[in-house]
Amino acid sequence: MRRGWVAATAAVAAGLGAAALGGASSAQTATPVTVSFTTVGTATYTVPAGVCQVSVDARGGAGASGEGTGGLGGDAAATLTVTAGQVLQVNVGGAGGAGSANTGGTGGSNGGAAGGNATGDSIGGAGGGGASDVRTGAFTTADRVVVAGGGGGGGNSGNINNANGGGGGGTNGVAGTATSNGTSGGGAGTQGGPGGMGTVAVGNNGNDGVGAAGGAGAAASGTIGAAGGGGGGFFGGGGGASGLIAIGGESDVGGGGGGSGFTPTGTGLTAAVNHGDGSVSITSTVGVGCSTTTTTAINASFTG
Repeated sequence: MRRGWVAATAAVAAGLGAAALGGASSAQTATPVTVSFTTVGTATYTVPAGVCQVSVDARGGAGASGEGTGGLGGDAAATLTVTAGQVLQVNVGGAGGAGSANTGGTGGSNGGAAGGNATGDSIGGAGGGGASDVRTGAFTTADRVVVAGGGGGGGNSGNINNANGGGGGGTNGVAGTATSNGTSGGGAGTQGGPGGMGTVAVGNNGNDGVGAAGGAGAAASGTIGAAGGGGGGFFGGGGGASGLIAIGGESDVGGGGGGSGFTPTGTGLTAAVNHGDGSVSITSTVGVGCSTTTTTAINASFTG
């Protein structure tokens, strides 16, 4: 509430200043200025003087590929009302890591989950991508105002190569796929909650997404067949499952689910568009979106 009061006070003052100059406009053609954040991790952005709104375009990190393809990161675009000097926190999500011998790939920074471990020198599942976001206030996950979801990691089945990770949101993420009907990929993060774990009748279930973080992929239930991890997001995606085909043999596996995205209006969200690490760009133009209240309008509100 206090932020709105300060903004309203500034608008009135601007109107009075214009009236003192005889109503002459001092506006000039302003050039948009874009600041791009492409390094994975946390940074800050201070709103420049004379700026009242900024346009944000965030892209989530992609999930890594195994035998199954990793899901691409989502895109979130929004216009935010701000005040000069306000500090925004920017978090750029990382791409998931590929699995290696016996070891699942790492999850991308900002919520991506690890792929499942393998055995017998087979390759672990791929990690999910991390979300990219912009935060205000205390910079907690509850203070996120723009979120682009990360993609889920692909699975390594040693069997059929379609255990794909789901794309990041978007309004919702996309669920991971699996190599058979008996095994499921991780569920997608939505606007209401994280994606559920991939499940299987015989073998290892994946892990549920937890809040903004994805769930880890299941470890191989045979000598090969590790699942992909879920992507981070407004809510994270679940990890894929690993179903046992034969003792000591191959496994059916699932890819990780993608995380969901978020904007204040629920618009400007597109699923599965970004390869590699995430990014955030913030564009500002001096004077755009600022109040043009005049003394005439103020006096009219106090007639009688």
